[in-house]
Amino acid sequence: MNKTMLNDLLHFNNIKAYQYLSVDIRLQYPLAKEIKSQNGLLLTEWIAFDSSSNETNWYVLYYYQAYWLCIVSRLNPKRPMLIDLSEAFPINERLHRAIHDLTKIPTKKAKDKRAWLNHGHFKMGILNPYSKSSRFAKLHYVFNKVSGEGVHEIPVGPVHAGIIEPGHFRFSIVGERILKLEDRLGYTHKGIHSLLINKSMSEAASLLGRVSGDTTVAYAYAFALACEKQLGFEIDAKTKCIRAILLERERLINHIGDIGAIINDTGFISLAMQFSILKEKLVRENKLLTHHRYMMDAISPQQYMTMWDKSIVHDLLNHLNDVKKQLFQLEQIYHDHHGLQDRLKTTGILTHTLAQSLGVLGIIAKASGIAIDARASCTLYPYSEIDFTPITAETGDVAARVYVRFRECLQSIDMIEQFLQLGFNNCTQALDIDQSSTEKISIMCVESWRGPICIAVQLHDTKVSWCHFHDPSWQNWPALSHAVMNNIVADFPLINKSFNLSYSGEDS
Repeated sequence: MNKTMLNDLLHFNNIKAYQYLSVDIRLQYPLAKEIKSQNGLLLTEWIAFDSSSNETNWYVLYYYQAYWLCIVSRLNPKRPMLIDLSEAFPINERLHRAIHDLTKIPTKKAKDKRAWLNHGHFKMGILNPYSKSSRFAKLHYVFNKVSGEGVHEIPVGPVHAGIIEPGHFRFSIVGERILKLEDRLGYTHKGIHSLLINKSMSEAASLLGRVSGDTTVAYAYAFALACEKQLGFEIDAKTKCIRAILLERERLINHIGDIGAIINDTGFISLAMQFSILKEKLVRENKLLTHHRYMMDAISPQQYMTMWDKSIVHDLLNHLNDVKKQLFQLEQIYHDHHGLQDRLKTTGILTHTLAQSLGVLGIIAKASGIAIDARASCTLYPYSEIDFTPITAETGDVAARVYVRFRECLQSIDMIEQFLQLGFNNCTQALDIDQSSTEKISIMCVESWRGPICIAVQLHDTKVSWCHFHDPSWQNWPALSHAVMNNIVADFPLINKSFNLSYSGEDS
């Protein structure tokens, strides 16, 4: 197929935020190459089984030219098999390994056939209703070796100190210099896809809010939007404003916590503690606003939210103003400390070219000069009512990732102030519920503090018949392995913390 024909396929006369394109499976690879050539990003993939038609469909969701494009292909019913897209999008390889673990549907000419999520604790193809496999994954996992004079390995994890979630890191090093890092996750696979089936929307929202506990608002927000989209239901403007405020507060507390943790890894404990104090004050305020320190179960589909009374909002705004002042002061101390800057600058560099090639998302992409942010790419209210430009940096090192976090903290405070004003001024009433489903599968993406959370859901009588969800950490874990190369082993905790990826988000 030539480029003109591909462009015709990818051209839409009536562009909407979300586009669906059904194609023959043989077109998946040439479409992937064309989308990559236009700087598009592969966000997630999944397999859906339709019991009513006995069809098995492969969905690939892209971010393409400022909108979300979902390309769907029906698989061969007798011998279902996927097409390898990893030449265009490297994350495809890891996603397909996970898909094979869960559905036992292989990828044609797959280069890496090792299990990913399955550590031998559940049967291969557990989500495939047509699979009769009783085989478990091999317990022995073969890491890729680096050979040469003076090369040796350092295994780290999966059990770590403190309360860190399990993940294994296999370093190949010469002296102190890291030649290669290979990670392995999936140690706490929870089977959430199965647990969601036949759950009510409120039960499912609560469960999805615990996929990755530090991103509970973003998961619940995306799920609520996807359900409401499928039901043809429009929530009222005040509720939309409150949801956005909670999302920005989640960004604020996580960024403040991360900046402190990064500084802590340099040994500057007194400065790190100031960020811990700041975060603690914010999470205590969260409990006042939502009855939970990390705002769990605050958002649910079709659930109206009442704006806080004016005395609470007055205190909230005063506190945010204090937080802003303290952030300016702490950032100045951070910049003026030459030893601290020496540790962070030029450490753990992820170049713009490499970041684009790997298809990274969220703050990792922004710190490498890629201005992708779902808040700027959709018409979601109340973000549609304000001027918003994603924060970016150019150097791609730990210092750049700290810079993006500082700037986004201040940006989120300004957004919260604007959304509070919109929430009080807007008197729009909620629309009536229309229980008729408008779409077979509804997809929504919400920009969490890590990057876009993608959720696809199918409802039957307001219960979840099927749901897929995706954390941006999937895309960013492989980038960590590149960022640590040629750094010393002692800088790995610092680089790792500057990424701060979710183990749980991938082990769901």
